[in-house]
Amino acid sequence: MGGITSTELAKIIHQKPSKVKRHIRELLGHDEIAGQQKGYARTLTIEDSFKVFLYGIVINQTNLSSPEAKQAVEEVVWWLEKKGFYPLSRKKFDAFERESMIKSWYLEIQRADGGGFWYTAEGEISLKENIEIIDGNKQAVFTKKYVEEHFYTSSLGDIESIKIPYDKNENRILLSSLIGLFISWMEDQGRL
Repeated sequence: MGGITSTELAKIIHQKPSKVKRHIRELLGHDEIAGQQKGYARTLTIEDSFKVFLYGIVINQTNLSSPEAKQAVEEVVWWLEKKGFYPLSRKKFDAFERESMIKSWYLEIQRADGGGFWYTAEGEISLKENIEIIDGNKQAVFTKKYVEEHFYTSSLGDIESIKIPYDKNENRILLSSLIGLFISWMEDQGRL
């Protein structure tokens, strides 16, 4: 199976081709071969295609600059590898959904003092809604059960000395849904 061109990736992830091409250049750099040979289109692996997709999400849904988003994507992919989600496959994703108590992963990206990033991966186990009387009014009250994992830019050094600016939900993405969506799109195109 051949690689994926920027035009094909744009169609698969429902983005404008010009935006996808820009994200590819920003994230992966200039392609020397495609730049030198007329009629040669740059092709991406599934892994690079996912990185470009994730980069676009990070750029569009957070307040990170392009270099910051690039760094964040590389560090998130490192965590995904550590968790066994990456490289992507339907088999791994289905096994996770079937066998894990964790139903979804949310990821928060926060700037750490002194540069770099602090990441909080929140694995939702359950979300329960009850109706309760609050100040004389019926209100929906939610109880959430979850696990948290933290990781950070390796250049920050000792984890104990890092001061984390706490701004919950500042840069939050639903990572497990994005992975599932990307895998489904690739399968629809016969790429996985």
